[in-house]
Amino acid sequence: MYLPLMDFTGKWSIAHDDRENVDIIRVEAFFRNELPAGEYPYPFWHSADKWNAYETMNQVNFYLNDKGEIFVGTRGNAGSNDARGSYTHVAHETFVKDHWLWTDANGKPQPEVTLFSARYQAGNPHLSRLDETYRAFASEMREGSCTGCHTPANPADATTLTLLQTPAHAAAEIDRVIDQVEKGEMPQDDIGLRKEIDPNLRAAILKTAQAFRNELAAADEWEANARANAPAVATSGQRPATDTR
Repeated sequence: MYLPLMDFTGKWSIAHDDRENVDIIRVEAFFRNELPAGEYPYPFWHSADKWNAYETMNQVNFYLNDKGEIFVGTRGNAGSNDARGSYTHVAHETFVKDHWLWTDANGKPQPEVTLFSARYQAGNPHLSRLDETYRAFASEMREGSCTGCHTPANPADATTLTLLQTPAHAAAEIDRVIDQVEKGEMPQDDIGLRKEIDPNLRAAILKTAQAFRNELAAADEWEANARANAPAVATSGQRPATDTR
């Protein structure tokens, strides 16, 4: 949930912690502090000290065990700020204890419940239909027990884990889902063998998945045309003003 809130520069390094005897991958990253408050999965801004810690961070650290597996991730500010670019402190309204829901200046309930607003522009005419088709697909996936295995907990202990429990994950894997459901390779039982399900349920999963994929394609096409027709932005080594960190 937290990594998409960071802007990565592509710079990284490897270090070793002699005290703990573990390797560390340090990745340069900066916090996207100008997102609408309701789009953060957790209200970092409820504490001025915590918000400042995120605003001033400049790296993410991944700690590796002796098998080369990441066992913990941290953020820190011991890196470089040279690639941060222009930066402005954002001051959110004072957090009221236990006040987790609120109405913004435009009268909209917050946090805003959105599925694809971070992926597409607000003016994309396919957003509403995209939400509808995803919800229908997600409902059929639950009926087929798909999300029981395709979660970070990995209850089936799969060697390669495909996540489906969020709109973004489902959008990225929709072609694979359709292919494997059509071939009958999914769903599987607890020991990884093909599991037979009601033919009507399989057909419903495929129908809603294909509708979702079609709407994704239409939304992507609209975005591509919008970018192609957008006025050119002059740059001088700085990120364009529309980039929200």
